[in-house]
Amino acid sequence: MGRDGHPNTYLDTSGYGHDRVGMLEYAVKTIGPDRVLFGSDFSINCPATVIARIQNAFITEEQKRKILCENLQGLLRKAQGSV
Repeated sequence: MGRDGHPNTYLDTSGYGHDRVGMLEYAVKTIGPDRVLFGSDFSINCPATVIARIQNAFITEEQKRKILCENLQGLLRKAQGSV
């Protein structure tokens, strides 16, 4: 799937195999850093392990900020505008 194939599709980090190196980087490369959202799948996975994986990923600091915070904020703004 390309970045523009499904513009309303987002991926969250819960249950994606965060312990496997390269998965997050692949998601960012494939669908783009603007469509990946932090999620921990708490209480199955400890949020700290997912946050640590994002913080130590081989992606830019800007991409990490987007995943951990900015993408959700943008999505919520879109949702508020459609009400």
